[in-house]
Amino acid sequence: MTSPYLWLLCMCAVLPAMLFWDNTAVLAAFIVLFGLSYTLLYWRIVRFKAPRWMRPRVSLRRPVRQVPGQG
Repeated sequence: MTSPYLWLLCMCAVLPAMLFWDNTAVLAAFIVLFGLSYTLLYWRIVRFKAPRWMRPRVSLRRPVRQVPGQG
């Protein structure tokens, strides 16, 4: 479940590096932005205040009952 979030986080670093490979000032700004966003996200997760989009979804379906004598 965490892989898509980590892929997005990785893409936030890879995309600017590919688009602005020849502009040091822009890359430096993206490094600072990435560091701040990573620190904020990690800080919230550690304090158990994860953003709503990162929380696991609860299934509303009822569990299937097993019939006695079968399996």
